[in-house]
Amino acid sequence: MRLLGLFLAPPFTLQQATVHRLDADGTSSVFTTIQDFNGIGVNSRTGHLFVAGARYAPFQALPATDLANPWSIPPTSTDQDDQFTALTVDPVDGRVYFASRDGRIRGFTGQGSAQFNAQCLVDHRCQAIVVMGTEIVTWQEAIVGGASTIVTYTPAGTVLDQLPLQEEHIAWFQRSASQLVHFANVDGSGLIEELNIQQGGSPDLRSFPGEPIRHVVRLDANAYIIALPDRLMRFDHVSHVATELRSGLPTDALAYDVANGALYAAQGSELLTLDPNTGATVANAGVSGPIGHILPYFNR
Repeated sequence: MRLLGLFLAPPFTLQQATVHRLDADGTSSVFTTIQDFNGIGVNSRTGHLFVAGARYAPFQALPATDLANPWSIPPTSTDQDDQFTALTVDPVDGRVYFASRDGRIRGFTGQGSAQFNAQCLVDHRCQAIVVMGTEIVTWQEAIVGGASTIVTYTPAGTVLDQLPLQEEHIAWFQRSASQLVHFANVDGSGLIEELNIQQGGSPDLRSFPGEPIRHVVRLDANAYIIALPDRLMRFDHVSHVATELRSGLPTDALAYDVANGALYAAQGSELLTLDPNTGATVANAGVSGPIGHILPYFNR
């Protein structure tokens, strides 16, 4: 596997957004400009960059290689924001999943073949999606009051289980066919917990009192880099120990290059390449606007 480049996108916005591509040789170029922006993901297997609009722009599968075909899905309406949410390319099955304001949750292959279709709970919206074995797990929030529920679906889109939670969701990663490691915030403090989807329960693994979690990236099966307001932490799942990687470094986005072992962190319009073991800066580059998302793209 070889890194071909990085896609750099701004934070989600109701304004026009530009996505840049930074090639492995350091060449930066504008990849696409969209009317508004509320989701992004990349599929190195099929050669697609997926972007979702916030109100007027459609969901689009944009070719990142000459062999990929473009396809798109329009928003169901344009009268309100958040027409698309929860866009993710799942690392397990390689499919792209997203939800829409009408309550639908859908999954497609990179080439656009429909694979999954479900409906949110009544008066809820989906904010995150992850695959657990053959099941699809979603984070849903009530439209009124914002109460959170993890809702699990069968491959046919039938609700299988529900697990109410009080946390603010930041990120989650599959540990096994029945367990997720969940990074969240509670009353302004960061929390790492293990979610047992089938048996229920969410035992705490580590907390960061007074420091909310901003971003998380996974290095391998057990190691994670966590961005707190002004420092980076490295968390080991086996020992449940979090050690400071670097202080005085507020970040706007994180990503990890598994091919080269490089950690990327964004500060405004600057992209830093860090050593994930020491936190030292080994390179930097810039684009013309703020960076809110970093997506490595590989040749697999």
